[in-house]
Amino acid sequence: MNDLVDSICAFLGTVVANYSLETNQKATKSPQVVAGWLPPKRSSDIPDFPYVIVRASEGKDSEEMATVTVKILVGTYAEDPNGFRDVLNIMERIRIAFGEQRVLEKKYRMEYPFSWRLFDDQPYPEWAGEITTTWVVPLPQEITEVM
Repeated sequence: MNDLVDSICAFLGTVVANYSLETNQKATKSPQVVAGWLPPKRSSDIPDFPYVIVRASEGKDSEEMATVTVKILVGTYAEDPNGFRDVLNIMERIRIAFGEQRVLEKKYRMEYPFSWRLFDDQPYPEWAGEITTTWVVPLPQEITEVM
């Protein structure tokens, strides 16, 4: 699962690299793409916002295939009451990029549906949304011993 998350992070890093947004420190920068969770407060000089967090949330193996559900959290900062639009813009870029390239590293395939949502409660001036994706991953092969 870690390799899948790292592959998605690397891919999304290129997707959002040229998108500059306001930070919570009154500057601008591209969204940071991180696996799991943001670093603890005060452990880094990098502003938290904007961000894209990639997090494997659950998985399922069957006889036919293995899948992993990956949540992608998008956060921005804007004192403008239309700041939610920045979140929607990032999610749209991600949606288009995954639609154009559904296979990563020649071993992970994103399956539809691709779903997203804006959270009903927004902690203004911070804005957040969530994307949910499902990825087909390599299924372990059973080893049978010949006796």
